[in-house]
Amino acid sequence: MAGLIGAVLGVVVVGVLGGVAAWLVLGAVRRTAARQGRDLPAPAAGWPPSEALVGPAAARYLGTTFSPSKVERVAAHGLLGRGVVTLTVEREGLRVARAGGGWCVPAADLRGARATASHAGKHAGDGAVLVVNWVLGGTGLTSGFVLDPADVPEFVAGVQAVVPV
Repeated sequence: MAGLIGAVLGVVVVGVLGGVAAWLVLGAVRRTAARQGRDLPAPAAGWPPSEALVGPAAARYLGTTFSPSKVERVAAHGLLGRGVVTLTVEREGLRVARAGGGWCVPAADLRGARATASHAGKHAGDGAVLVVNWVLGGTGLTSGFVLDPADVPEFVAGVQAVVPV
């Protein structure tokens, strides 16, 4: 009987400690997002859909980091989350659509694109990651997207085609 009580008590203690740790981490993420949200404007909601130069294509969003860092992630304005998005390069810029929203990067804010193997601490394989450099409110950012490796060169060329000279 004493062994059962000890086991139950152990499970309860581990559960409470895990809950406290999760609460502390989520609180830190919320505080970081709020601080960054004060420093960064929200990304553009977009423009009316126009002719696609490249795409649309499904991609896995790896996140956005502050340039030139490859690991200091942006938590504000929904840029922290990962998930499946639809990418389209239009004359106006890059459209990132996802369930519950998305954002657009106007061509004037694009700074370039390249193919790589990883971004934001996530490795996807040689040439499978489209990395887009852009500016938001004067702050340099880098976003990463995993695409079919055969599609990445076309997206790199498409983004480069709309980057201002």
